[in-house]
Amino acid sequence: MKGPRVATTRREAPPYLFRSGGIHTETQVEFPGIGIVDFLLEGFLIVEIDGGTQLEPRQVKKEKARSKRPAGT
Repeated sequence: MKGPRVATTRREAPPYLFRSGGIHTETQVEFPGIGIVDFLLEGFLIVEIDGGTQLEPRQVKKEKARSKRPAGT
């Protein structure tokens, strides 16, 4: 007999833990001029869970260029 499913992936575990702790959690929230964030907690705290691609040279260059742009562009 199998027990209840346990959240095991990087994307499943955090919201499960946040919500089980009574923290209001929204996933994949879009902010104009910023983009999509992984989690928004209690309507004000952003949590990003970066994958391995975030450290690849191509992605680092893209992120640097994005961060230099004025907000809303």
